[in-house]
Amino acid sequence: MSQLKLIVKVLFYALVLPILLIFGFVMIIGEVFCKYESQTPGLYEKVYPQETHGYDLSHHNKNINWDKLEGQFVYLKATEGTWFKDPKFESYKKKARKHNLKVGAYHFMRPKRTGKQQFNYFKMIVGNDIDLIPVLDIEVKGLSNKNIKEFIAECEKYYGVKPMIYANQKYYLKHKSAIKGCKWWMAHYHPSLKSNYALWQFSDKKKIAGTSIDHNYINPKYTLTDFML
Repeated sequence: MSQLKLIVKVLFYALVLPILLIFGFVMIIGEVFCKYESQTPGLYEKVYPQETHGYDLSHHNKNINWDKLEGQFVYLKATEGTWFKDPKFESYKKKARKHNLKVGAYHFMRPKRTGKQQFNYFKMIVGNDIDLIPVLDIEVKGLSNKNIKEFIAECEKYYGVKPMIYANQKYYLKHKSAIKGCKWWMAHYHPSLKSNYALWQFSDKKKIAGTSIDHNYINPKYTLTDFML
């Protein structure tokens, strides 16, 4: 038994420990990179020099200096579940258009309400007064593929296009069968080699005039026209 323990220990130090150390090193470097980016305007622009970029905003974002927003578009939170309209949706939409930003709207999906009920609420609040394809935000536990599919079907029926799906990799993979054919808005805050995203939220700490907001890039294989209604 003692010999077996020795063999296990040797294998651990020879194989498992180096892998854990490398993984830890990569995670630390990624975290440092993201923190440095939030304090260093333009760092991501140098590493990922895509031309088309924009923002997503909700009532959580306050004291926005709209004159400092240099992107081409903005996605605004419109609704959540079947009971919440973002109190800043209308005012932010007016300000965005005043500053020549294309405007999109997203719905934060909740469980315990059908996809049809949630889309009908989104449609009632947003209507056709948006420039970009709608977005379905899936980032909480308990969502069913059935309700996600239902929301997508209702959206396609009304707008003539499937919604884009906002999700991190975990929820994207979990609901992949339900969101087939939808563009993926990837939430990922570390350097990434992934290429199957359409829109990439690469930072939720982008500093603009002292305010932290979410910053996004369009995949270079797309243009802003591909997101227009």
